Amino acid sequence: MTAASLLESLRKAHQDCCLTDNCADQNCQVDLSGMESDSMAIFHGENHRDSHGDSSSKIADRLVFTIYKGGALSGLVAAVIELKGGMSLHLSDTIEQIRMGMKAVEVLLEESSVAAWYPVLMFSGAGKRRPQYVRKINLQSSRIAFRHDTPKTIFLKDCGSKLTDTLEELGNRYPSNLSSA
Repeated sequence: MTAASLLESLRKAHQDCCLTDNCADQNCQVDLSGMESDSMAIFHGENHRDSHGDSSSKIADRLVFTIYKGGALSGLVAAVIELKGGMSLHLSDTIEQIRMGMKAVEVLLEESSVAAWYPVLMFSGAGKRRPQYVRKINLQSSRIAFRHDTPKTIFLKDCGSKLTDTLEELGNRYPSNLSSA
């Protein structure tokens, strides 16, 4: 199945339950400018969980699938994005939300392959507080797994960051991030 047909299949199967046209929650959003809407499927994490899973479990705010071509990255990309607009951040809960979001992505993709996958935390003041949270994330062994790939550390970005810039930065950081079926 091609990346475009997989994306279309995801859209059709979940258009009534889980899809959204934004990547925003409370006081935090991802800038989607520069992304083509027909090359994306954005799942509202809680809606997906409530419709297809255990409504008592935690899950990331957005599960994003996009066909991306830029820099070192080209193909279907899956990003699990947790959005934190407040000043407080309960790191263990946040890590669990991202971990469960990645498990949902595995289920959604079934055996389909992706060119890349990324766990992302966007929060207010990420740039100012980055050293503090990088230490905490590393100390909590918060590497996120996807299938049998090498687990990744959660990528930190400021609320309002452009998705295109984030994907390009991640594609350059993890240029050989290929996931097989």
